[in-house]
Amino acid sequence: MLARFVHLALFLELVSSLTIPTRNKNKRSSTSLNIGRSPYHVEISKVHRGSPQARSKRGYKPHESNSTLIRPTNSNLQYAIEVKFNGIPRYLLLDTGSSDTWMFAEDFKCRAENGTSVPTSQCRIGQPYMGDALLNEGLDETLSIYYGNNENPTGPMGYADVSIAGLNIENQQVALVNDGYWAGDNVLSGVVGVGNRGLTEAFAPGSDVPNLYMPVFESLYNKTGQIDPLFSVALQRGDAGGYLALGGLPPVHFEEDFVTTEMLPIPFGTKGKTRPFYSIQTPGYTLNGKKYTNESFLAVVDTGTYLNRFPTAVADKINAAFNPPAAYVPSYDVYVTSCNATAPQFGVIIEGKHFYMDPADMLVDAGYGICATSITHLLNKLYHALTSVGFLYITNHDVPSAVISDLVDALPKLFSPLILTEKTKEEIALHNSPHFLGYSSVGAETTAGRIDRREQVEYATELDETWTAENGLPLYERLKGPNQWPSEYPELRPVVERYLSELTALSERFLKLVAEALTLPQEVFSQFLSEQHRLKLVHYPVSSSAGDKEEQGVGPHKDSSGWWTFLLQASPPSVKGLQALNREGRWIDVPNIPGTFVVNIGQAFEVVTNGMCKATVHRVVIPSGQGVRGNLTKEEAVGRLREHFWKLRQEQKTQESNEQGADIDSPFLKGKYDTWGESQLRIKIRSHRDVGRKFYGDVYEKYLNDD
Repeated sequence: MLARFVHLALFLELVSSLTIPTRNKNKRSSTSLNIGRSPYHVEISKVHRGSPQARSKRGYKPHESNSTLIRPTNSNLQYAIEVKFNGIPRYLLLDTGSSDTWMFAEDFKCRAENGTSVPTSQCRIGQPYMGDALLNEGLDETLSIYYGNNENPTGPMGYADVSIAGLNIENQQVALVNDGYWAGDNVLSGVVGVGNRGLTEAFAPGSDVPNLYMPVFESLYNKTGQIDPLFSVALQRGDAGGYLALGGLPPVHFEEDFVTTEMLPIPFGTKGKTRPFYSIQTPGYTLNGKKYTNESFLAVVDTGTYLNRFPTAVADKINAAFNPPAAYVPSYDVYVTSCNATAPQFGVIIEGKHFYMDPADMLVDAGYGICATSITHLLNKLYHALTSVGFLYITNHDVPSAVISDLVDALPKLFSPLILTEKTKEEIALHNSPHFLGYSSVGAETTAGRIDRREQVEYATELDETWTAENGLPLYERLKGPNQWPSEYPELRPVVERYLSELTALSERFLKLVAEALTLPQEVFSQFLSEQHRLKLVHYPVSSSAGDKEEQGVGPHKDSSGWWTFLLQASPPSVKGLQALNREGRWIDVPNIPGTFVVNIGQAFEVVTNGMCKATVHRVVIPSGQGVRGNLTKEEAVGRLREHFWKLRQEQKTQESNEQGADIDSPFLKGKYDTWGESQLRIKIRSHRDVGRKFYGDVYEKYLNDD
């Protein structure tokens, strides 16, 4: 089986998860807002604003309907309801922020957050499903979902008869989870997602695009017609829990004021797309008696989490109002303070009314006399991944699936003997290009002093050559120039150029989020960028000897070509390849998760952040670098932001061991050369010595012998 990978230069690591925004519970472009606990009951429904009479005319008149008790669990931080698969009852997490419904299988394999296998007891799952096997009937799909705290259950999907709140759905699509990381409470046996079909996460084999199917809530009103298309949730502190009412209002008395507000889809990205989360618009909030009505935000209503996520400035303001103030701890991804702290008076404005959080909802006991607040910011997970990990997955990246699939489909043809003939290899050979663009055969490149077993075609943003021996431009400017395209495969060029364009746009969006996560202005890093970005299409042939540990796809390295690398793992999930070195010096698999890019920090970004954000050592797969302008000096890169990142490093005090790659050949990190461009030229010449001898004879020996 061919192992194929696509690399684009733009730029994170070790198996953290980020969504831009997420279709799961970590709402990246919105705020997750929990209100409605006693004494404040807020209706959660799809009812539009208007009088009861108007709603009645539409057939959606609220009324008491099929209700089921909600059971508090996980120290009253989460809520569960009883759901039956094929008559087998289990308590599942009630989640308005997702749409998939699933239970743990008997053969569930527990994993740690980094993906390694651990005893099942560590996942603390509730009683698994032990009934009849799910029906398949030609369904070949797998649930693969990432929740906001990195939990990633996976397992086969099938059909079961589902019962909820006294209502029955025959042949409902659900999943039995048999693998993944889970931080349970020994009670929850899975999740019942009551969101809409736009959030479902079912994948066909080899696909990175989720198949949308009819989830439980939609089946109840659309497939079976048993309820009106609305539901309500009433939550109360303590053992009382509350009610889920399907098709109407719960059987409770509303003694306090409540409002009905329109549910809105969440806009994101640059193409006017939306996600059908249950979300509301709030014009502002109140903090210790002061109104902030100029800080409007869209908020997701999510019963699956106790955290309230706000824009960074708002979260900082609220946490600073605790007495004593709460401080953000990146390693735990939360703000912490004393358990005896006094919480501020905080309320959210909805439809002109103020809904205040109960102080008891604002502190969560974390043990050891320390409490976490339930108020956090949107980008704390990104900050943690940047400063503590270095690799991450991103989903909901807004790159059209057709652009990705077109490139993935082009790879087998590109590397087939019918296209990549000896004539074509010579036509687009890298040794023809002083810009180091084109085809490299197996064994043509070395990493860490050893030959890499891979073949690849390297492309870049299409630019005219500007360097000449007479115009006085630095020699590294010769790296910029036109691509080489195979004449036997003219369809390849538009596919590659569309992909490069989309990933360049993604990198620009991502870099703004990175700046915000590091508490910097969004545009602060744009001053360092170049107009050129590089892309590698890589094929790793099957090893001639499976037991030969001396062969390497690509050796251990830190990405040297730019800010970030966005890696599309184009092989099926069963094909392994990419590994990263963790903080303990162990190699960790970075598996292919459909619908994601793997993003890792490059050396240039480590320099700019003064070592705060570390480039991580990885191997087998070669990413390519994002365009950093060649005349960028290390002093300029570090100097402009030196004070900011010096303060952050004093808070974190991170150190890099030799196991993490302190001995990796990295001239820019070690200050060997004045500019980024020269360090890049040196790396290219050392990796492709035939090209170096041919086009850079004057400096070839200098760069080759500067160890």
